[in-house]
Amino acid sequence: MKFSEQPTIYTTDSRILVKDLTFAKIYYFADLDLLEVEYQANFLVDRNEALLVMEHSRQFRNGSNKYTMITATQDFFNMTPEARSTFAAEMKTGFKLQKMAILVNSLAYRIMANFFIRFDKPPVPTKLFNSRKEAIDWLLKN
Repeated sequence: MKFSEQPTIYTTDSRILVKDLTFAKIYYFADLDLLEVEYQANFLVDRNEALLVMEHSRQFRNGSNKYTMITATQDFFNMTPEARSTFAAEMKTGFKLQKMAILVNSLAYRIMANFFIRFDKPPVPTKLFNSRKEAIDWLLKN
């Protein structure tokens, strides 16, 4: 590794809750300029919830944060096809994302996330991860 290629050192301790929507919490990592949306267990996200998440995420963004990570609990969590297409469409209008990582922790969520990537085609590079550290490393890599 060259000297200029030093690994990024960060901590996930800086995560602060910026909005609790009951079905999802939106966190901000100050030292990483990263938003994380964490969905709660046993919830079916429909178009209205998708719009709420996008609205509150958009309100918090100041134009500088370029990365988003999405996580879900290990318990039941699902999205309607309308919610998935709403997320993809809203990301095309007004979000300045460069990358999006999806942190998966169950086979069911992996299948749903792959479906989102394949068929709803988010407008930014989107990748699935099992590890928060790997997800953040990828997001911060140029």
